[in-house]
Amino acid sequence: MGKKILGYVQQEANKKEMMGKSDFLFKPTKGLSKIANLQEFAAKSDEFILLTHSLDDLNLQLIQFFPILEALKDRDHVIRFVEQGLAEPLPHEVYFEILVELASSEKRTMQRRYEKSKIQAQAKGKTFGRPVIDERTIKQIQSLYMVERRSIREISQKCEVSVGTVHKYIKEVR
Repeated sequence: MGKKILGYVQQEANKKEMMGKSDFLFKPTKGLSKIANLQEFAAKSDEFILLTHSLDDLNLQLIQFFPILEALKDRDHVIRFVEQGLAEPLPHEVYFEILVELASSEKRTMQRRYEKSKIQAQAKGKTFGRPVIDERTIKQIQSLYMVERRSIREISQKCEVSVGTVHKYIKEVR
């Protein structure tokens, strides 16, 4: 006996059709994001054949769906789609591979754009990351906290640093 089919439905309009094509419907956990629910759904690929209506039904950009596609591919599993949006449907594995490759290409394109814009911004003098804090400011933060017993917010304002920075440097002296 083969694996049972677990269906994932995002849009109510597709629910009836998916009920006819699936043995079970995945029930999303309330309070979890759409991505987290899809990850939970994908985690069931060892037990079930995963089926969803279409990419449109998921209401995600391909790049948002990429981590899930990649995780499934790493485990040699696929998600099947009822509607592929093609004139001639492809085998599920082929369609899945195309989606993975398109999402991967989209990710690489975004990374190249980011790197290019970062280099351009750096050439114009923009710095990235947290600004370097001199030793005197670090000592002042620690002294205000340990000796003068000032609040973190007060220290942040007085030293003109973020609350997170104050936390970072007072943790060193606790």
